Amino acid sequence: MELFESIGLKADPFTTSPNPDLFFPAKEHKQCLEGLELAIRMRRGLSVVRGGIGTGKTTISRKLIQNFNADEDKNFDFYPILDPKFESELVLLQHLVDLFGIEDEAGASVQECRNQIEHHLINVGVEEGRVLVLIIDEGQNLKGEFLDVFRTLLNFETDEFKLLQLVIFGQPEMTSIIHEYPNFEDRITFNFELGPLDLESTIGIIKYRLDVSGGGNKEWFSDEAVKAIHQHTQGYPRKINKLCHQLLLNMMGEEADSISLMMVESTIGGKVPTGLIDSEEPEETETATTEETVVEEVVDEKKDMAVNKLFDILRKGGKKDTSTIGADEEDIIGDLYGEEEDEEDEELEEEIIEEEEDGKWFWSRRKRQSRYIGSYPPNVEAPALKKEKILMGVAMDQGYIYLVVIQDKGGVKSFLAGDVFACNKPKLDPKRNPTGFSVAINKAHEQLIKKIEKKGNVNGSTLKKISAGCPVALTLNNVSSVLKTVEVPLESKKDRDMIIEYDAKKNLPFNADDIIYDAIELDQGKNIIGVANADYIDTPAKILSDKNWDIRIWTPTAQAILNAFRWNYPEKKHDIVLIFHIGEIESFLVGYNQGHPDAIVPLDLGIQNLTDAWKYRAKVSKAKWYKRDYCRVPPSILKTDDKNDPYKQKKPQDDAMRPTIESWDQELERALNSMAQSFPVDNVSEIFLSGCVKEIMFLDEYLEIQFDVPVEFMDPIKNIAFHPSEDERENFDLSKPALTTAVGAALNLSKSVNLLPDRFKEAETFRLGNRFGIPIAATILLSITILSGWTSYNHENIEIDLNRIRSQAKSIEPIKASFETISSNKYTTKEQLAIIDDDSELSRLSITIMRFFSYNSPKEVTLDLISFQKGWERKDWIHIGNSLEQVITIVDEDKHFARITGSIVANPALKERYFSKFINHIEVSGLFKKVDVINKKTTAGMDIDNMSFELKCEL
Repeated sequence: MELFESIGLKADPFTTSPNPDLFFPAKEHKQCLEGLELAIRMRRGLSVVRGGIGTGKTTISRKLIQNFNADEDKNFDFYPILDPKFESELVLLQHLVDLFGIEDEAGASVQECRNQIEHHLINVGVEEGRVLVLIIDEGQNLKGEFLDVFRTLLNFETDEFKLLQLVIFGQPEMTSIIHEYPNFEDRITFNFELGPLDLESTIGIIKYRLDVSGGGNKEWFSDEAVKAIHQHTQGYPRKINKLCHQLLLNMMGEEADSISLMMVESTIGGKVPTGLIDSEEPEETETATTEETVVEEVVDEKKDMAVNKLFDILRKGGKKDTSTIGADEEDIIGDLYGEEEDEEDEELEEEIIEEEEDGKWFWSRRKRQSRYIGSYPPNVEAPALKKEKILMGVAMDQGYIYLVVIQDKGGVKSFLAGDVFACNKPKLDPKRNPTGFSVAINKAHEQLIKKIEKKGNVNGSTLKKISAGCPVALTLNNVSSVLKTVEVPLESKKDRDMIIEYDAKKNLPFNADDIIYDAIELDQGKNIIGVANADYIDTPAKILSDKNWDIRIWTPTAQAILNAFRWNYPEKKHDIVLIFHIGEIESFLVGYNQGHPDAIVPLDLGIQNLTDAWKYRAKVSKAKWYKRDYCRVPPSILKTDDKNDPYKQKKPQDDAMRPTIESWDQELERALNSMAQSFPVDNVSEIFLSGCVKEIMFLDEYLEIQFDVPVEFMDPIKNIAFHPSEDERENFDLSKPALTTAVGAALNLSKSVNLLPDRFKEAETFRLGNRFGIPIAATILLSITILSGWTSYNHENIEIDLNRIRSQAKSIEPIKASFETISSNKYTTKEQLAIIDDDSELSRLSITIMRFFSYNSPKEVTLDLISFQKGWERKDWIHIGNSLEQVITIVDEDKHFARITGSIVANPALKERYFSKFINHIEVSGLFKKVDVINKKTTAGMDIDNMSFELKCEL
């Protein structure tokens, strides 16, 4: 397009059309594309790709087709269905017949169409050796019953491969439809969910599209601008393209060389580019009915001028005929007027900015940016029946107590308050020092309340709830509880409970005889188990119960970390990530593999290893134990020679820290070797740090050197809104990684284990009972009251009717006796008829059997006896005194049998063959349910060609 040629580009790099040539292989998109291509080439059958609006599903489908079309092997035929809305199964099948190019006219019935499709698939897939691929877009529009139609088509297969390759692209709500059809769901061989892009991929897609469009090495966007684009669009490709498209237009209008952060903020805020508007101001209207009318007229006039300016740019290339506007021109005009392609793009709609102070648009932009913060990520839900409006997360790690208050309102989680309380001593064990624990937990709660009161950002009723004891989610970072992963094979699903119980008691750091455990199935076969030492946690549970703390959740620390990661980093769902949590004494590694934890390994290390090492070498200090800014990884271990950096100069504590860090290195190596059995350690793409990691200087740099992958501090409030406004986020003064456990506990997500002690379980059961029982009881009581009134009102009429019925009952008593006699005789007659029918059927069957043996017995077989009987005599031997006596027991008395005895006279080498053939002939006759050989023997001596037998045949 000549518009973009004016700035050195060959075409619009940010068109929203699904152009496969502009496909950028972002990490998730590349994984999805490669998985689909592999599934089709291996002819596995069914593949499903889910993703929100604007995540790039259609572009991937077009790229998939392009890749196969470019292949030298032209044996792949693709047939797309762009909108699968069909009235009935017959209409769908008729459409497939036409789509596949079957020569015959589509059948008039479902069965005829199925036969046509089956014959076509066999002809194409087997005889011609081609692969037929059906691609369905907008799969969420499929009716549920149509999944069964496709399941039937997927049943057409050879011994080696499926004849039909089906790929369905749809939005996340398609998942619930698929779950209703487990037979269809079981056939999915490739299942993938697309999410938004991370910052790295956002940078990549912008640069790639500009390069493909002839952008060269020019820096079109500043780094700050790209970060602002990613933050505003949340990484959704379509939103990125629409915003970048508008930014290029604004850059041309303002005659700028590149796009800056200020330009991005102006565009998001809805400001019209000044360069696209003539300098001549519009004439002032003499009168206006309302201020709103004036604003609308000014904005409309500005938009018209902007369009004229753009057409001037188009005409500079020599095209004077503007009667026909191509697709890209329509995109431009649509953007200028704020038209939208989909409802999810409404955040890019231009706002009418009134003439107010200069900073007004900035706050409007901030408000729009925060619209999605705090919302539930895809596939993350609150637990059923246990959604809490306000939940206080409390995480205790030795001498530190971390507290946060999270509000869940309208499907948005907001951060109300947070605090960190340091005890008098660095080590505090609730079991060994219950008094110290009781005092510390009280002081921590009081300190939080004072902080909230001082800040004044929480209303009175909410503050009252927090002060009086709002619901609490608790986690203790010590060996009192652990989190495990266990794989239950699908074929052993019926034994799941037994497998879970066995694994729950295995390799525990405490006595396995007294435990509390809870297991959650994350996906097919993948489970997590939380296990707690019941005796240990009973002490803090009793203290908190005596204080009337309303504990609703008691979770292992690793579960809290997983919750925080799932909530704040949904874009990492398909990545392989290592989470390293460092506590005061206890730490652990979590191997997160494409949406699920594969391995959780405890580590025998903590930050107090460093403080103890320095304390033993340094002189006695009066500083508080939590003042430990001296903790760091010695720069000499980092292998960096930066003598100009004052922070990396040798410090007295380095000699004390070095042996500890080296021992940590050995512990990490041990843990990773242990994880390697179930987690792909070599494929880790990123490491996230949580806990007190920010107190150890250079730790992130050290790990990045050791593992050669990016290292990032975990932000547990990245996807949590701030109350009352996002301004609070900029003023946040606490260590975010340190709050991860408290935030993760307070998020209260589904698919999380809960090790709630019995004393709190009773209260929880009673609470849920009240929540649902009181309304139900009130309804029942009201119903009983109404029923009682109605009964009382109609009592006299009922009494009159009863007297009349009694009188009539007496008059028909003789008839009743006669009826009972007839009924009894009728029943007896029916029984006799049934017996006669059985005997008749047995007689008919006996005659049929006799005829069968008469006409079908081979000449080598001589039948001596064919008898029919009910039940079978079984001979048993029993001890009576010192001798054995034979007794006969009748078994299977309700079944009919035929006893058949006879002999076979034939060549000794052929007797067994004749006998087996004779038995097989009887079994396939269909006259008997089962044939057993009771006895078979050959006469000793000279008569070895004679073999006698006895058969038990169940009729």
